[in-house]
Formats: sequence, C-alpha cells, structure tokens
Amino acid sequence: MRPIRPMRTVAGWAVLTIATSLASAQTHSPSSNTATDNMSVELDEILVTARKRTENLQEVPISITAISQQQIERRNLTDLADLAKSTASFTWSEGLSPADARPAIRGQANIRTASQPTVGVFVDGNSVSWRSGLNLQTVDVSRIEVVKGPQSALFGRGVLSGAVNYVTRRPEAEFGGYAEALYGSDGRADLRGRLDLPASDTLSFAVTGRWSEFDGFFSNALTGRDGVGAEDAKGGSIALLWEPTSELTAYARVSYSSEWQAQPARHVVASNTQTGALPRQVWFVGKVPADPALIAHNCDDCGGMERDVLWATLNLDWEVLGGTFTSMTAFNDTDYLADYDTDFTGILDTAIPLHPAFQNGFRAYTDRDIRSLGQELRFTSAQEARLRWMVGAYYYDEKVEDDGRSIVGTSLLPTQVPSIPQTNEVTSTSVFGSLAFDLTDRLTAGAEIRWNEDDAEVDFIFAGAPRRLSNTWESWLPRFTLDFQWTPDLMIYANASKGSKPGGFNTALGAGVGVQLPAELIPYDEENAWSYEIGAKSQLLEGRMTLNVAAFRIDWSRMQVDSQYIPPPPAIGTVGYTNNAGKAEVNGAEVELRWQASDAFEVSAAYAYTPSRIFDYQLSSATAAGLSTLGKRHLPYTSDHTALASLTYTAPLAADWAWFGQLDAQYRTSQYASIANLAETGDRTLVDLRFGLNSPSWQITAFVTNLFDDDTPDNISPFLNPQTGARNFIVSVPDPRQWGLRVRYSF
Repeated sequence: MRPIRPMRTVAGWAVLTIATSLASAQTHSPSSNTATDNMSVELDEILVTARKRTENLQEVPISITAISQQQIERRNLTDLADLAKSTASFTWSEGLSPADARPAIRGQANIRTASQPTVGVFVDGNSVSWRSGLNLQTVDVSRIEVVKGPQSALFGRGVLSGAVNYVTRRPEAEFGGYAEALYGSDGRADLRGRLDLPASDTLSFAVTGRWSEFDGFFSNALTGRDGVGAEDAKGGSIALLWEPTSELTAYARVSYSSEWQAQPARHVVASNTQTGALPRQVWFVGKVPADPALIAHNCDDCGGMERDVLWATLNLDWEVLGGTFTSMTAFNDTDYLADYDTDFTGILDTAIPLHPAFQNGFRAYTDRDIRSLGQELRFTSAQEARLRWMVGAYYYDEKVEDDGRSIVGTSLLPTQVPSIPQTNEVTSTSVFGSLAFDLTDRLTAGAEIRWNEDDAEVDFIFAGAPRRLSNTWESWLPRFTLDFQWTPDLMIYANASKGSKPGGFNTALGAGVGVQLPAELIPYDEENAWSYEIGAKSQLLEGRMTLNVAAFRIDWSRMQVDSQYIPPPPAIGTVGYTNNAGKAEVNGAEVELRWQASDAFEVSAAYAYTPSRIFDYQLSSATAAGLSTLGKRHLPYTSDHTALASLTYTAPLAADWAWFGQLDAQYRTSQYASIANLAETGDRTLVDLRFGLNSPSWQITAFVTNLFDDDTPDNISPFLNPQTGARNFIVSVPDPRQWGLRVRYSF
C-alpha cells in the first residue's frame, strides 16, 4: 500500500487558416527577398509504416496523422491524453480507473465501461494489451502515427475505429545522447536521458531512462489532505540494432516502467431534474460543473494505482528472394493494482444510506497480472514492381488473472474481505495478405484481407461456485483502395474497409448489487463496422504546404452497449451488463493543413466533423428515469466538431542560437454523458504556449499549459450511487493552468 504525498466558429477557424495561408502566399512580391527565401523552403518528407511498409505520408490512400519527434519533444507528449490535443479526430477519456481507457477515432467511442476500446495501440507495430490501461509513458519515440478508420485487415483485433502506432527511436551509429530536466508548478518534475553506444560498424546500443513525479493539483475536501491526482513514474529501456549486412536488420528493445497514481480527481454531481412521475425518476439536465471543492473520498490511505510493465520486442527484416521477410515478436508482462474509493462521495458514518452495507463508502480493489505473447511473420514483395503483394500470419496469446475485492465500509482492509478470482484467456490467430496493382502509371488498385479467429475462455465465480465459459469468434476483414495521381502534387483516393471489435463475457467484478446475471446474458458478441472514405492529398506552393481532406461514412452494427438486468420479484436490485443492441453511423469529414510559410514561420491546422449517432436504442437506466432514448441520439464521449491550430515562429540570435515561440490550441464541442443526451460537458478550448532557445547542444523551453484555465470537465459518466441508489454523475476534473521549464543538453 502506498500513502498519498503532501463555434459554430470551428469551421470558420479552419477555413480562415487556409484562406489566410493562401492569401499571404499570394500577396508577397515574387521579386522580394522574403518571397525568394520562401520559395526555397519545403516541408520535410514524412515517412509512415501504417501499411506495414515504409511509404510517403502523401502517397498512402488512407487518413493518417503523423507527429514528428520534434513535436513530441517540444509539446512533451507522454501519453494518449496528450495525443488527443494533437489529433483532431482522436478523443481520449477514462472511466472510473486508468484500466478503463476509452480512446476513440472519428466518433466511434467505447460506451460500455471496462470493455475493449475501439482503438488499438501498438509499439513498433506490436500490439499492447488494452487491459493494462494503454496509457504508455513514452521515452524516445521518433514518431506517432494515428491511423483513422478500421485497420483490421492489417492490424487485426481491436482496431475498429483506428490504430495508434508508437515508432521508437533506434540506436544511432555515432556516440551521443542527451540529458533533460523539467520542472513545473504543483510539484511536477521530470528527468530523462539517453545514451547511444556504437559497438562496431554493424552493432549499436541505446540506453534510456526516466524519472518523474507530480504532487497533484487538488485536495480531498473531506479530510483536507493534498495529493488527489498525484503520480510518479520511473523506467527505462535498452535497445540493440544489428545490421550485419545491407540485407539484414535486427532491432531488439526491452523496456520497464513503474507507475503510480493516487485517487483520481473525480467527484459526484447529483441529478437536478425530475424526469418521471416517481420520486427516483430524476436525471441531470444541462452542463455538468467540474468543481474541485466537491472532490471527496474515503481513500486517503488506499493504494491508488500501481502498474509495472515489462515490454520486450524483437523485429527482424531480411531482404531475400526478391522481397523482405519480417518477423515481429512481442512479450508483455504487466502487474496492475488498483485500490480506489469508487463511489467518490466521501459520505461519513453518520449518513443514513439506502443500503446500510455501503455505509461509509464503496472501495474497489483489483490485483491483475497480464501476460501476453505476439508473433507475426510476413513476406513483402519488392515495392518497385507493378504488382506488389504481401502475405503474413499472426498469433497472439494473452492471459489475465484478476483477484478482486469489493470492499464496503472503507474501515475494512483488502485482507479482511474475501477475494473474487477470475481468469481470462484469449488466443487470436490470423492469416492476412494484400495486393496492389498499377492499372496505369497514375491509377493503382489495392485489396487487403484478413481471416481472424479469437478463442476466449473465462474462469469465474457464478452463483457462488466456480464456472468456465468459452467461445470462438471468426471474422473475414477486407479493405479495398483505389488511388489516382491526378498531378505530381495531387492524389485522390477512395477506400472501403471492415473492422471488428472482439466479443467477451459479462463477468466484471462488482457488476451489480446483490443480483446475479442470468447465464444466457453472460456472453456478448463481436461488433462490426464498415467504413467508406474518399479523400485528396495535395502539395501546394512548390512543396511548402500540404492540404489533405477526407469525407467518410461509417456503418456500425452490433454495438456493445450498456444494459441493465432487473430480476423478477422478490429479488431487488440491478446489474449492469453488455449486449449487442446498438446500431450507429457517422457521416463526417476532416481537413489537415501544414504550411511552411518561411524559414521562420510554420502553421498547422486541422478540423474534424464526426457526428456519431446511435439509432433506436432504449437505454435501460433512462427507462428507470422515465426517459425515452429511441430515435437518433448523439453517442456519448464524442464531439461533433474538433479543431486544432499550431503556430510556430523561429528566429536566429547570436552565434548558433535561435529562439522560438509556439502556440497550440484545441477546440472541441460538448460531449454527452449518455445516450439520454441530457447531461453534457459543454464546449472546451485549451491553449498551450511555449517559448524557447535552441542551439546545436542546448534546448531551453518555458511553457504554460491550459493558458486560460479552462475548467470544462474532461468527461462525465452516469453512475448509480451504491450508497443511496440515486442516479449520479461522475465528473473528471480537468487540469488547471500549469507552468514549467524544460532544459535539454545533447551531445
């Protein structure tokens, strides 16, 4: 146990940015020195590996956002929550704990608590177990690729709405490295470093390390104790790059991280509106406030979240038989412990609850061990041929052992409460392939297909006795693409793809109060989506600008949604479960722009319209409140509009020094807490500001995040208060304004 330490304006924004860019470029006289300088400045080529081969971003017929190493370092992107501020159609939220990660792309949010997200996360192409929480502490990532739309044909299971691939920085051929220190307000500190060690002309090593801590922004209103939201982390990696010949490359990497987070900054808001005739038929209507003064809990001495992750990968590429043979092996060993007050109310012993057993709090304790092994083998033909192809096979095995305790009355210790064991095992097997054929010099057609089979098994306690269930899900997952190089600087494309999200079992610990779910409702099925996309990728102003646009439609079926089981009399209570009752669609569009206006000035902007709508699904908790959710409803945890803008100005100083300023802004429209579409977050605007000095050896950056101290909730979730039986809402309180200084020395 660990103690706690002392716009409609969105569309206008995007259009204005583009129009201003083009207008500025045209107002400069061609004979001026500035114009001459600008003509020589081109954007750097961005290479991505989203289709399991190295390609120019502007030549890939799917939507991808690629974030460079420079921007990762400058913006201090350390996790998926940070990534959401750099990708227009990517959203991030957490449920009641870090293990309930809910990343989503293009409005395909995961609305069922503790089920697999719709986004897959990968490190160098190797899948990361979602049950570990997904939120990686990044050290030395050279690029992050956010691939939008279903990617099941090449990436497999759990990539219904897209994939995030972290591409790590490989060892350098020359001795070097860096040391970096960051200090921020509210006790934020971060130290990290890297050392590149070439052993020979063919063998290089790299060693990285990181240590960080944060005191938290908030305190417990019940006890006055600081440290709500506190965290610390430490970790490192050892990487090896061996290139004995020009045809063979071996890249091995082992990393370890240990993270801890205290009780999260969440609080309860009660319903405020009578929505039915009965006394308990109430709901919250309107914008839910995020008020730090309401943060109260009974878990100052709980363990919080501890997560230790060992991650090992070996990627081999061998050019042989006129193509490339690739082997990718990944091993994950995660130990996860969560110990929280999960009613978030801080009610004292003097309260008179509806359920006396829950007096003084509801505490959830989960000890989880995750072991997984993934192996992919594939052969890719030469990329210069008119007909290009790839074949491959994939095997993934995962075992998750849970030891859970639902502790009522927080005066009890976990050791005083009987444990509820549960084991989940999944074996996934795939065979996949792709073809691309140049119909003409400018027109290319492509097809991809994957056969995937998931075998799942769960051992759990049912009606007081051990029980085992198993199921198998089989899918055929295709993608078809067509791209036309209209001019050397303009490509138009179309694609259609199918994605799936694995099925599972309703055996989550603590799913209900005094009620056992019937056996026939325990399994739930896969969900599927077909995505249709057309787009264009262009280079303008002689290579100084890229402008990419896409329009898409997503047909989403057999959605895994929230339901409640109410037993027949004389039993009382409810139990939540997942079933496949939902059908939804998204008809949206995206725009991304990058413009190198001059040697000094760079602009990037993005806008996404992702109206995700679910049809004719009656939310059972809304029924209990006297509400109908039939018809066309806004999917929770999604925004119809998101927009980003980044302005960077760099100018030389004396000697080899230069200074820069960077302004990053994100805007998103309101998100609903549920399909009832009554409780919402309100629109949110975040602005970050950075100023710095650079030289070949030094980088000094001062920053302010959330410059205008926006207090819109990160997200909100409906919640049945176990103490009172009332419908409440859990609010995630956002981080307030924070300042800091980062110093890096490179050698």
